[in-house]
Amino acid sequence: MRSLEEQYDDCKHTIRSYVVEALNESAEYIRKVTQGTEETQTITGIALDICPWHEDIGLSLRLHSEYYALGEMRNDMAWRYNSANWAHFGFTDNFEIPSLSGANRLIAEIYEQGDGDSEDHGIVSPSPRDFAHLIFMAGADALLDTDISTILNNLGIDAPDVDEDFIPGPFDYIVTDPDGSLDANYCDIILANRVMKRLLR
Repeated sequence: MRSLEEQYDDCKHTIRSYVVEALNESAEYIRKVTQGTEETQTITGIALDICPWHEDIGLSLRLHSEYYALGEMRNDMAWRYNSANWAHFGFTDNFEIPSLSGANRLIAEIYEQGDGDSEDHGIVSPSPRDFAHLIFMAGADALLDTDISTILNNLGIDAPDVDEDFIPGPFDYIVTDPDGSLDANYCDIILANRVMKRLLR
């Protein structure tokens, strides 16, 4: 059986490949979205929507108008991070993306390993929620790959490169748990860990 570290890396690389392919396949759609001249139509976020228990991955785009209201930032999670509220939620569902089936299958396989009821020498086995956490972390790590920001910029989206420093606003890379087990943006967690790694060298 593969180690959790190996599964994390495999999940990260598989999801990254899916995101790259999905963005390339939907390039014409994205360019049309970014052609609007009004500031309210500027894209200020991309969400990687992952639902392991439904074997489902997709992408969504957030418009400036869906993050700001009457000139003030919407700080509530319902608007900033909840992609289901956005006009371009799940836009990649409209495209044939060959790598999607493999990515969906992999996250389902990882998630279904969870068995919180069994014990081995007093140690409780990881639960499905634990494996979902691993998948969300791997997805966030994949979405923050600089190849993704390069593609987004080539498509007319002002998406910053993310390495080991804080992201200048207002753009967000977003991965959340639709079940709400952890009420946070996993991309922020990955970024926070990268910043600490840099500080502690």
